[in-house]
Amino acid sequence: MKLQSLTSWALVVAVTGCAVPGIPGVPYRMAGKPQGSTQIAKKAPPAKAAGPSWTEKFTAMIPGSKSSASKKTMPSVTPDRSNDPISIGYPTGPPTAELFLSMAHLSDRGGNIDHARSMYRQALALQSDNLEALLGLARLEDREGRLGEALKLYQQAAAAHPQNAKALNDLGLCYARSGQFPASVRSLDQAVRLQPEKALYRNNIAKVLTQVDRVDEALAHLSKVHQPAIAQYNMGVLLEQRGKTVQAIHFLTAASHIDPQLQPAHALLAELRGGVPAATTNDSVLPTPMGHTNHGQSMAVGPRYSSPTTSQQQAQPFPAETAQVPQGYSPVTLPPIR
Repeated sequence: MKLQSLTSWALVVAVTGCAVPGIPGVPYRMAGKPQGSTQIAKKAPPAKAAGPSWTEKFTAMIPGSKSSASKKTMPSVTPDRSNDPISIGYPTGPPTAELFLSMAHLSDRGGNIDHARSMYRQALALQSDNLEALLGLARLEDREGRLGEALKLYQQAAAAHPQNAKALNDLGLCYARSGQFPASVRSLDQAVRLQPEKALYRNNIAKVLTQVDRVDEALAHLSKVHQPAIAQYNMGVLLEQRGKTVQAIHFLTAASHIDPQLQPAHALLAELRGGVPAATTNDSVLPTPMGHTNHGQSMAVGPRYSSPTTSQQQAQPFPAETAQVPQGYSPVTLPPIR
């Protein structure tokens, strides 16, 4: 009985966890303390939430994936290119006459005649009275030998712009090249009246007047824009080009007396008096326009003598309204007809 009682008591102690020292086989624990330790354990910090793995991040970047669809993103904003002139989306509007004119000039300078002609016509289709398009196409046809077509365009330009001296000058020169000298003089006279101080227009009308033997009128025009010796010399050159040797000698002699230092006049005069043919231009066919490549060039003169422009011996630029570089003894101040 005694043994049975002890056994029952030991079983109770083992179940209830009471500390019963001295009883072998019974664990020794104190209530509220962990087994095998008499110290209170520190509370461990809460574990941090694990972030997405590298694989999850990579998967989220793939369009259409579940991770990508579930990821909350900001809505994309399309940049406004409407005010950016170099953007393809910049609203340029419909093509203009100026655009076609620019392309025509580029093609004309580059020698692409067919494309230039097409661009000039496109510009005129949008703006029929565009002066630069009319004159550009007229000069192109003039250079290509289509004198009739060129004359129509010059006439159209002068009619649309009756106060534009450049249009009247070009029309007058085209009349002269086609042999219509009275009409040429009338048109050039209008250009001179609009810009009386421009030497180019005075030179051109003087050359045409010399063609029809109106020498005094030609000299009067030259005397308006040149010094006396230069005007006399220019008349001598124009007459020599036409084979009027006696009259040429008269004007060259006068030029030499007015300005003894005018060496071109002395040289040409010596050749004419000595019976040696002077270098001349083919004045029976007036030169045609050179187009848009002649801006800023200096006028070339004869192969042996340099001709003066003014008493300061300064060369004039090659204006847009002039034509081929003069040959022979043509002075710089007397550009040929164009």
